[in-house]
Amino acid sequence: MLSTIKSLGPARFCLYLLALAITPLAFIADSNAETNWLTTVSYIAPALAVLLFFVLLLDALMSKVFAVDALQAGTANPHRQHMYLSLTAALLVALAWTPFFRALL
Repeated sequence: MLSTIKSLGPARFCLYLLALAITPLAFIADSNAETNWLTTVSYIAPALAVLLFFVLLLDALMSKVFAVDALQAGTANPHRQHMYLSLTAALLVALAWTPFFRALL
């Protein structure tokens, strides 16, 4: 487990940590919040969720590209695991925030 975390690198680790942090905010976000701290959750967190979703998909795509390169070079290939982690995190963010965005429509 520790070797997996070390192989992620700091940027990817922070990306996954942000995905885990923004997911529970979907359940307290309210599209009708006018004042107090819920305004931050209701206006900033959904925008971050959308951006994070697409960044996670981009990370999965780039991990796939690097996995193909590593396969052709015959070196160790942790990129496949990174790709699946990115896709899982993107799915988690999408599933958590879908009810909020449906309520907006």
